[in-house]
Amino acid sequence: MPKRLLLPATSVHSGALVYDNWQLAKASPDAWGIEIEHYLFTDAHIVDVCTAGPYEMLYTGAIWEESPRPSHTLRIQYHLRDDEQDKLETKADRYTGMWLPDEWAALLSLSLGVRVKAGGSVREFRPGEDPRGLPLMLQGRWRPPPIPLPHTQAILPGLPERPASLTDPAVLTRFHEVSPSQSVALVKAARSYQEAIWNVEAEPEQTWLRLVAAVEAAAVEWDPLSADPVERFRLAQPQAADLLTREGGEALLGSIAEYLAPYMGATRKFLDFLTTFRPEPPTIRPDFGLYNYENIQAYQRGLKRIYDYRSRALHAGTPMPRPMCLPPMRWGDGQYIETSIGLASSSFGSTWATEDLPMMLHTFEHIVRGALLGWWQSLVPSAPTSTT
Repeated sequence: MPKRLLLPATSVHSGALVYDNWQLAKASPDAWGIEIEHYLFTDAHIVDVCTAGPYEMLYTGAIWEESPRPSHTLRIQYHLRDDEQDKLETKADRYTGMWLPDEWAALLSLSLGVRVKAGGSVREFRPGEDPRGLPLMLQGRWRPPPIPLPHTQAILPGLPERPASLTDPAVLTRFHEVSPSQSVALVKAARSYQEAIWNVEAEPEQTWLRLVAAVEAAAVEWDPLSADPVERFRLAQPQAADLLTREGGEALLGSIAEYLAPYMGATRKFLDFLTTFRPEPPTIRPDFGLYNYENIQAYQRGLKRIYDYRSRALHAGTPMPRPMCLPPMRWGDGQYIETSIGLASSSFGSTWATEDLPMMLHTFEHIVRGALLGWWQSLVPSAPTSTT
């Protein structure tokens, strides 16, 4: 066992908390202050154990019907000391809204594609004290809130049954290799994804919004800022671009696009990110009602409609279309329709044509998680991506 030292305050505050703690562990592996254990709660069957830097996940053997259950214990060596709390000026560039165990659980949730959250501390090891540790439950949140159950069929089918092994998420064990700013973006994206799938059966509309937010958190960090303003405008407003070209030619289009460039970036980043890191379609698919992954224009058309709905939800209070928040139609063994079928769908006194209901929620979750893992993989190229 390494010698436990009481650490001095450190000025390393450049990335996410879970990242900075890892960097300090690499720099001084034998110097750490305290070690704390937290339960990791899930409704999935996560197997195996894992050690990654100062983080160790141990299987608890918890078997009970109540969900979520403490499947694993997360043991953290704390190399990080908070020396920012005595300062008076605002400094929140790495703020994720979470502490170390929560950040780790969010990254684990994204990497495995299952629901995982950290509970409060349950045992603490301090220098010079009982080597067996001391029971500790002071944070008032021993366990996370319950996972809402489906009323009938699940909106995200098969989520608790997804294969989840701690030997698979190589990107997680290589997290310390990304840059500080990338670590913050990854944790923010992971948190949005984690919250999206945790409450999907109770609040599917919020799941749509959080999945979009997960993409935006990553896209802002990734964006190469190289797109031409005209290309950006054509992507965001194709009909307006055609109208301007007819009325005033390319010169007018260029002037308007340049003027509106600061306002066109969000849509472009969202679509470019999901296109650049476009995942493969699911391995099990129905015979009809398929989303088009192959044709880029069709692929982006559906995603742009999703982004438009999200903007209306945030800025006009218009909820996501109800038909897109319902469980998908099942077709065959483990096959679910990916898009709306038929000519139109109605709900709560409103009607949407099929082309205005581009995909079901489980399809968007597959695209978002696949793209986020694709970007994460690009930051640590030798790490294999998850295929679950």
